[in-house]
Amino acid sequence: MAIHYRSGKDFYRHKLKSCRDSLATDKKRIFDNSIKENIINTPEYQEAENILIYCSFGSEAGTRDIIIKALADNKNVFCPKITDTRNRKMEFIRIRSLNDFCEGKYSIPEPVMDSDSVIYKKSDGKSVIILPGLAFDFKGNRIGYGGGYYDNYMKCFENELSNGNMNSIAIGYDFQYVQDDISEFMTKSDIKTNVVITDKEIYRT
Repeated sequence: MAIHYRSGKDFYRHKLKSCRDSLATDKKRIFDNSIKENIINTPEYQEAENILIYCSFGSEAGTRDIIIKALADNKNVFCPKITDTRNRKMEFIRIRSLNDFCEGKYSIPEPVMDSDSVIYKKSDGKSVIILPGLAFDFKGNRIGYGGGYYDNYMKCFENELSNGNMNSIAIGYDFQYVQDDISEFMTKSDIKTNVVITDKEIYRT
């Protein structure tokens, strides 16, 4: 049966999610470790005081070991929590350990948020935000899951992104880094990244 896609984005989402879902557990573990090593050896990570990073779910490129490493390196680690589904908004909440997560929206692990929670705001120090996604290209274009949460969030930090106080790094497996130019599928609301890190390479635009 033929599958009909509403858009080019849908094609890449379906194709690459299927590839990711079929990745064997042992290979995934090896690839995740390679991604972690590539990230922590970048100047962006090493110079950052704050690491904004999702807690991986399902077949996403694994981030738990990155979180553990960042905490051990005395980084301030912040993880996303959806706060408004209607307007596609989220905040990044500081965590102290992997025990600070609970099941959130869409069954995704999210940090517990209460009156004592520290929410990431604009910082004088350097920060890195780690972006999930399904497809990335050589121009820094990124196809996510279609919610727009990260694009909406990053718009609030355009000045930090432009002046270098915040760097964005998209991560995924090397087969998610496509050779096609996917610019035609991007909209004005889609924000590019300057760095894509996979298990094999560090790609810079």
